[in-house]
Amino acid sequence: MKHEELNEQLKELLLSSNRRFNKSLYGYYNKGIMTLLRYWGDADNIMEEYMREHDNKEEQERRELQDKENHEKAEKEKKDKEERFRSALKK
Repeated sequence: MKHEELNEQLKELLLSSNRRFNKSLYGYYNKGIMTLLRYWGDADNIMEEYMREHDNKEEQERRELQDKENHEKAEKEKKDKEERFRSALKK
């Protein structure tokens, strides 16, 4: 494995771990991880950009899931309405 590939995998691991540390566990960034991220530049900027990208991605996924659920609900309601209409015609 090339050094660049290993470095990128390590960076992604650090970013995702620090995001979880912040969002799910403690509400702040891990100092040790932030120190390691300085290898790639300004750790605060790197984390802010990573957090923003993943927050946007999660929000988009949440919206897509909500849209899908709404569509499925509308389809079910439409089918139920058609069934009730057919039942009423048979009577």
